[in-house]
Amino acid sequence: MAGPGLPVSGFVMNLQAPPQRPFGTDTALRGKTLLCLGFAQALSLPDTCPYASVHAFPALTPALLAQYLPDAIALPLFGAQADASTQLHLLRTMGFRGRCFVLAPRLPNPKLVLAELRAEAPGLRIALLAAQP
Repeated sequence: MAGPGLPVSGFVMNLQAPPQRPFGTDTALRGKTLLCLGFAQALSLPDTCPYASVHAFPALTPALLAQYLPDAIALPLFGAQADASTQLHLLRTMGFRGRCFVLAPRLPNPKLVLAELRAEAPGLRIALLAAQP
């Protein structure tokens, strides 16, 4: 992985199954690592999600990706530190090849926005999760 880092804070969640039951009917998240960019305020998650270990970080770097090897990354379309286009481009240059979930407010044309994001970071599997009207 090459390239500089980006001063985007966030946290890493290592999701584990509860000791007495699996994750509802969806076990796809068990044992997965989700990297959340630009969501540092969500560090209260351990109180509400006792089956996830959370580790905060101050910046997105190649070393961070190598350390946690995330299965997926969640990031906001519009961030205080960087927008999704910038972050996706950087993730691609760092060699990330997992899934990316871009969280967005209600948009007039989500398909157009998704096409633009995919054009910015070809090769990444990007899903746009926009609020519904």
